[in-house]
Amino acid sequence: MRGELEKSNTNSSKFADATSDKKLSDNLHETQLLNRQIHQHTEELKKRCDEIQDKLNREIGMPIKSEKEVVIKENQEKDEALDKLKAEIRKWEDRFIDAGEMFEACKQANQFQPFSSSGDLALLNNPTTDHRSDLFEYITELYRQVKSQSEELDKLKKAVYQSEGESTPASRPSLTQPFQVDGIMTAEPELSKLSLPSFPRVTRAHWQDRNFEAMVIMDGTDLGIHKKEKLFSVHYLTIANIDDFMGGGKPLLHQVGPYTYEQSTSKYALNIFPQNGTVRYADKNILRFIPERSVGLESDVLVVLNLGYVAIANNAGKNRNIDFVADFIIRHYYHSQLFLNKTVYEMIWGYEDPALKFINKFIRIRTVIGLYAGKNNSVGPSLEVNDGVKNSNRVGQILSLNGLRELSVWKTPSANQINGSDGSLFPPFLDPTSFVQVFSADICRSLRFHPISEPEIVDINSIPTLRFLLSKQTFLSPEEYPDNQGFCLDYPKCPKSGIIDMRTCMEGAPIAISLPHFNGADRSYLDAVIGMHPRDDMDISLYIEPQTGVILQALQLIQANAIIYQNPNFPQLAHLKDVTYLPIGYSNTSIYVNEAVFQTLMSTLIIPQLSVKIAAWLMVSAGLVSLAVTLSMHFWTRQKTLVVDGGNESTPLLVECPSYSSSDCPPNNFCQSPPEARCSSHSLGSHISAQEQEMEDRLKEGV
Repeated sequence: MRGELEKSNTNSSKFADATSDKKLSDNLHETQLLNRQIHQHTEELKKRCDEIQDKLNREIGMPIKSEKEVVIKENQEKDEALDKLKAEIRKWEDRFIDAGEMFEACKQANQFQPFSSSGDLALLNNPTTDHRSDLFEYITELYRQVKSQSEELDKLKKAVYQSEGESTPASRPSLTQPFQVDGIMTAEPELSKLSLPSFPRVTRAHWQDRNFEAMVIMDGTDLGIHKKEKLFSVHYLTIANIDDFMGGGKPLLHQVGPYTYEQSTSKYALNIFPQNGTVRYADKNILRFIPERSVGLESDVLVVLNLGYVAIANNAGKNRNIDFVADFIIRHYYHSQLFLNKTVYEMIWGYEDPALKFINKFIRIRTVIGLYAGKNNSVGPSLEVNDGVKNSNRVGQILSLNGLRELSVWKTPSANQINGSDGSLFPPFLDPTSFVQVFSADICRSLRFHPISEPEIVDINSIPTLRFLLSKQTFLSPEEYPDNQGFCLDYPKCPKSGIIDMRTCMEGAPIAISLPHFNGADRSYLDAVIGMHPRDDMDISLYIEPQTGVILQALQLIQANAIIYQNPNFPQLAHLKDVTYLPIGYSNTSIYVNEAVFQTLMSTLIIPQLSVKIAAWLMVSAGLVSLAVTLSMHFWTRQKTLVVDGGNESTPLLVECPSYSSSDCPPNNFCQSPPEARCSSHSLGSHISAQEQEMEDRLKEGV
């Protein structure tokens, strides 16, 4: 029984295995059929997609391409036509301006001196003078005469204005008094309305629609801003002990530089408002690298601070989500590197930061980091300034920036005020004891400059100038100077004196400015780093010719410092101090006027004054010589009168002068002298008086 049972079990298991194998075989066959069907359908779909794509290309792609080519061609033709039209417009504008100038000149000539002689009047009144050529020649000759008279009038006004500037306030004529020019009495209510060439003036006629190369804001004395040479140099401060610094030690700074650039600035007039007496313009700056004045090339590689890393880390710690995103960005894009290798070219002109580019997808921010990023060969902010026509003391004063009368950067209204000029010129006849103000759009504030305690006259190429220094109050903390409270972004947690936080001015960049090497700053900044060597000349100063208000030389030195906060979430920042101001580098902007400007100033200002002084000296010398000659003649005549005859044997030894008593004789026994001498002596007073009167009359006749 047991054997049969085991046999039956074996047979049943074989049957089950056979049945299972058959099912598997059937399933495999069905799967293969299904795969063949899927493959066939896939091929059919691909084929249909290709057909549809070809059909789309034929029906849509080709027409669109042809239409695009047509549109591009039409746009090119329109651009060419527009360029030609603009060129034609500029040509006609130039002609219109020239014609307007000629018309104004003729108009002024008609008002000033219409006809120089009766012959000119007869020429116009002559009925036979109908030829246009004769009339044109007459107008041309009249224009030449007017131009010549205008040049002579300018020279006369220049001399009058210079002599007036040298006179005392009490001796200056009243502004409402009439003055005489070429024999004509003219009433002038305001002195500022005179078109005097002794200080720069704004010429509105040359502002209309001119390009950058032809545009100069100032005119009049040929001392245009375009003739100032500006050198821009940068010194970088690199860290030699990066690991020690990230471990909490003091950074060892090493100065590299200078890398020097030549900067040219042109002013572009945007609008002119004669009714308001203002002009709105913008600057265009172009920088060119000068290898011969640099220590290396723009391809030099420097180890610099990763400002993108610092900016993101400084904003972390506010909530968990921001911390998570900041940590992801720093690890993924920066690979947790606090310092990077960058070329000088990238540091000046900028490099695109990958992390900031990623953030820009969600928040609109700047993605390029660089000292002069986006500023080379580009137009700066628009400034509206006073043209000085109504009041010469207000010439160049800024009224608005980008259409705004005040800023919205700082914390108080007084800090947001826009005061002063753009630094290109100042009013004429500066008071050597007063201050001047300059508004800098780069640092979003006005700067005040004071002369030194005793006004110092500094000769620049033999031209005397006044030296103005940046006010010491500029970099003081609110604790030392409460008026600076508006410039503190986190009041009362303000930096100590010597540092200005620029985050709101520089679109959130973690930057603070100071003087180079923390010159004049609190001692704690110097103690926090190694390698700083401040000097007194590391400052901002202006050298201004006081009579014209022209800057002959300017030196501007500014240091950029990174603001780094301690953050335990990032290993590179975990061991730093609470706040670290790490110097990055400093720039030195030097402005000089070229030789042509110096020659113009010498010929129009210094030499006339020197001639007056020499003439005065010669007059004094001539007077002294005349006086010496007069005295010599006087004493010679006196000595001749006192000559006494030797006498003879019959001459008595004692002769009494009857008209004088013995009491009149001096104690030296003068009465014992020869009689001629004694009598001559007594009559000498009246005789000398007569001689003096005669010499005085001769001197008066000679003078």
